[in-house]
Amino acid sequence: MTRKTTVIIIGIVAVIIVSFLSWYFFFSKPTTPAIPTTGTGSPFGQGGENIPIGANTSTGQNTPTGLDAQGKPIAKLFRVSEQPVAGMVAFNKKSGETVVRYVDRATGHIYDVSPITLEKTKITNTTFPKIQEAYFKNDGSSVLLRDLKGDSDTVENISLSLTAPKATTTDSLYTIKATNLIGDIKDVSVGPTNLLVYVLGNSGSIVSSAFDGSKGTNLLSSGFTDWRMSWPNTNIVSLVTKASSAVSGFAYNLNPTTGRLTKIIGPLNALTFSESSDGKRVVYSYVSNGKTVFEFKNLSDGLSDQILPTTFADKCIWSKKSAGVLYCGTPSTTIGPGEPDNWYQGITHFSDQIWRFSIITYTSEILFEPKKDSGTDIDLINPSLSPNEDYLFFMNKNDLTLWALKLN
Repeated sequence: MTRKTTVIIIGIVAVIIVSFLSWYFFFSKPTTPAIPTTGTGSPFGQGGENIPIGANTSTGQNTPTGLDAQGKPIAKLFRVSEQPVAGMVAFNKKSGETVVRYVDRATGHIYDVSPITLEKTKITNTTFPKIQEAYFKNDGSSVLLRDLKGDSDTVENISLSLTAPKATTTDSLYTIKATNLIGDIKDVSVGPTNLLVYVLGNSGSIVSSAFDGSKGTNLLSSGFTDWRMSWPNTNIVSLVTKASSAVSGFAYNLNPTTGRLTKIIGPLNALTFSESSDGKRVVYSYVSNGKTVFEFKNLSDGLSDQILPTTFADKCIWSKKSAGVLYCGTPSTTIGPGEPDNWYQGITHFSDQIWRFSIITYTSEILFEPKKDSGTDIDLINPSLSPNEDYLFFMNKNDLTLWALKLN
């Protein structure tokens, strides 16, 4: 073999090696910030499926929950509960003080926490084990607990009426009155007038009722059961088909008085959807050409546009005090294929930043970067604003603990 031939062969081999390394490092890495878990197939599908009931979920990360000399949380972002929660509500007491009321997922015990001092008070100690979801009245005076009956997939629905102790007693425990709601209840939402709205799985009917199941009214009979619902104002119940990247989704507005159904969005694959409390604007995400897109639409004039960075509408909450403003958890890296299916099933999780968007002024502002600013991975779900909108509350899908971000 000549020297010239040897040099040519070495050169070809070098090119092949460099090409392979370039492909490996730049194209073979996944774009989704996945924390692999195994979905359980639970009818609730909230996340945190692999956390043992009653386990301490502290990860040892820098999750600042300490207090300063005045007894106030030191950090802008802080954890409200150390244990997984099933649901929460923030409301103002008669004194004007904001309180966060939540249900412990493992025991069903209910706690009140001050976001100013983080002082925690247990208000019930009747045990309802393994609560999956909890829906409170807006003033916290009643709660609907949803759990799985035994080891089955049958969902139980227990409504608790909470009566505060008399001012003359030192006992902080509330009196409870429990009522079992009958029927195969699917998705649930709480309306602005403290009524429940839910889907009955055996008939597909959409029904509203009081928290104890009384005053039931049939709003719509459709035979379709795979709805996700919200009740943004007294005249609108928002209905959106459950999202899947392989299925076209639709969003509708249902008038609870007349039963009239109006299509808002669709068909769009992987559709998630959220409507403002005034019913004038919506945000929604969907998949187009294999990529997740996040947009808004003004319902008055039909104007729509894209919002960046991209997220799911499930990770957003509208302000009631500032028109067109919403707060969202947005994944810090690209949303990959197979979403939001994998996210719902607990196969993937995200590390979110927290943003404020204005649909009216076309402005966006990053409020906090949990991973960068506090070393904490937050996969934000179930966002909620305090009545004064000085706190953003949410659950971390990674472990279902309850968190708060001080907004001003």
